[in-house]
Amino acid sequence: MRIASTSSAVAALSAAVALVLLPVAPAAAQSNAPPPGTWQFQVTPYLWAAGISGRIGLDLKSGVPVEVTLSDMLLDLQMAGMVEFEGHKDRWGFVFDGMYVNLGKTTSLENDEVEVKFDMTQQIYEFAGAYRVSEGKVPVDLILGARGYFLSDGLKLTGPNDAVSASGSKSWVDGYVGARVRAQLSERWFVAGYADVGAGGSNLSWQALAGVSYNFSKTVSGMLGYRYLSIDYETKGFLYDVAMGGPYLGLGIRF
Repeated sequence: MRIASTSSAVAALSAAVALVLLPVAPAAAQSNAPPPGTWQFQVTPYLWAAGISGRIGLDLKSGVPVEVTLSDMLLDLQMAGMVEFEGHKDRWGFVFDGMYVNLGKTTSLENDEVEVKFDMTQQIYEFAGAYRVSEGKVPVDLILGARGYFLSDGLKLTGPNDAVSASGSKSWVDGYVGARVRAQLSERWFVAGYADVGAGGSNLSWQALAGVSYNFSKTVSGMLGYRYLSIDYETKGFLYDVAMGGPYLGLGIRF
């Protein structure tokens, strides 16, 4: 992580937490369809590892350039938990996704005379409805939902003579519309693609995902792929314009 000042450090750390691990798009293909008129559910713990680039700051005209690598995130990560829950009945379905991440870092400035302690918590909750608009060999699902972002952070600077503390929070909600497709390659292998675009709290947000899944059994499947997410959010006194891309890994359990 490259930082030039205290404000740059805070901005970069904020970016890392805000986007280190976000909800994966609605779960990939499932081969064991339930009998008509019955529900099938799937719970999927997952991880998303990605690099981040963009601008974050208090100055809407410029902000602070941010570049965060996966190794930076792993060094500063204190706690994280991500899970997705999805249900389907015939053509209809829903997806709920929840994520919690806590990041902390202690560093020194000005020839080690000033100690900087930073702590930030990020929560993201997503709920969407799904409708299968096309069956056939390559089923197509239409996705409509909302995603809420909740950030809180604290900063403490300790110098030779005194200490200064500050804290704050930010939250917003985006509505979005998307679509996903999937195709069966063999009895156990599937490929899937997903994309959505949204706005509301953000000026614009969009993401794209492509991956494969493998059914280990009738109830357990593994998922691997690549995801890209872009968020352009600004309000009075705050700029958050970032993009992230990287691989994701999940384990789905159906019941």
